[in-house]
Amino acid sequence: MTRSTGKLRGLVGQTAVYGLADAVGKGLSLVLFPIFTRILTPAEYGAMEVIGTVTFLLSAVLVLGLDNATTRHYFAAEHRERQDIVLGTALIASGVSYFVGTLPFLLAHGLLTRILFRTLEFDSAVALALAGLPFTLLTAFSLQTFRRLLQPWPFAAFSIASLLLTISFNLLLVWQLRWGVRGVYASTLIASSVTAIGGLWFTRRYFKLHLDRRLLASLLRFGVPLVPAGLCLWGLSLVDRLFLVRLSTLTEVGLYSTANRLTSVLAFGVSAFQMAWGPFAFSISETEDARPAYANVLNYYLGWGGFGVLGLGLFAAEALSILTPPQYHGAAVAVPALAIGALAYGAYTLVAIGVNLANRTAQVSITLAGAAVLNLLLCVLLIPRFGMLGAAYATALSWVGAAMHLSAVSQKAYWIPYDWKRAAAIVGMIIVCLLIGLFPLQSTESLLERETRKLVASLVYLIALKRWGLLPSLTGKWWLIRAQSSDA
Repeated sequence: MTRSTGKLRGLVGQTAVYGLADAVGKGLSLVLFPIFTRILTPAEYGAMEVIGTVTFLLSAVLVLGLDNATTRHYFAAEHRERQDIVLGTALIASGVSYFVGTLPFLLAHGLLTRILFRTLEFDSAVALALAGLPFTLLTAFSLQTFRRLLQPWPFAAFSIASLLLTISFNLLLVWQLRWGVRGVYASTLIASSVTAIGGLWFTRRYFKLHLDRRLLASLLRFGVPLVPAGLCLWGLSLVDRLFLVRLSTLTEVGLYSTANRLTSVLAFGVSAFQMAWGPFAFSISETEDARPAYANVLNYYLGWGGFGVLGLGLFAAEALSILTPPQYHGAAVAVPALAIGALAYGAYTLVAIGVNLANRTAQVSITLAGAAVLNLLLCVLLIPRFGMLGAAYATALSWVGAAMHLSAVSQKAYWIPYDWKRAAAIVGMIIVCLLIGLFPLQSTESLLERETRKLVASLVYLIALKRWGLLPSLTGKWWLIRAQSSDA
């Protein structure tokens, strides 16, 4: 067995652990989802989403691209002591950026609230969200440390513990004390403060608090070009909420946020894969069979990710009828497009390995900038006419465009033998099965007929995966290795 084959086993195992952590986290989050939708009005839910959009924008800037730069330099370090210096230097620089960068916005939180909502109704929630941002980012730093150490189980334990703490305070402040949106961000501030301190304590032996100026310069040269990419990522992922606020209503934002929350089931799975993908991809980059391994992963990602798209897209209405009161059920129409966008986002990250290995990270920013501009234009064109459905289409089309463009650029920088015909066939089958499951042949269709049609569409997709060799083999052989046999 080759070295990268063994590491592919590790990728599957680590993805499973990260996926388990995300699955548990999502299950725990679902405890809050029906509670929030029964306590908060759609408008309040929309306000919560707008505040989250702004804090995400700030975090995209304050991170300075040091998360990706630290991972790259960590694996390039020649020995353990140097790795500790990499983490220590990154921690010092990140901490300064987080706290100093947040302070001006925290001092001007009233002005920011008026700009966002034209009222001070949510002023305290905005202030609490800003105060908690540096601690949330420090918690993320500790989680990324576990990823770099290839320790998925400590990562899972810490992330679940952090989430449990957040949920506990939400249940107290939002459910019991009825603090509303203010309670959501007060809970985040308290929980993130505790987990930030705890995370640094548990990972303290892995970093040396020494500021290596030459190393810091190298980290910034790698990371700062990714800041525009982070801003564009914000534009692609969240700017549609701000357009909905201006061109529609906070209620529409709340429904759209509900659709996104349901779609986050798939997004968390994509995130779990991404967490394992980065360290894995860099760790095998010097092996001779790295390129076939990268190509191999794409087919499996699209195949199984597509099944997640179908599950969400076809059964969104049923899920929302269980989880939310009737005023939120209209969110189901936006879920299929958002699920496709989540799948495309993961594919974009996967094909970016070429430009990352070629140290051409500026291409990531260029690609995202183009996709962000496309998203802005589509939002302006589609939201006034289609509301949240237009926002969902804009997001999906922009991420698909970003993935396609970056794959072409990456191939020029670092060629990988992707099976593009297979990838196109998988995407086409996803769309066909969604059409089969969502659009009835007759308007008088019964509930049984509708659910049967959706199950048939899912079965058709599974049969296609089996035909392409993307299902586990009944012989017990390791199925991931067999992916390359499909192009024979």
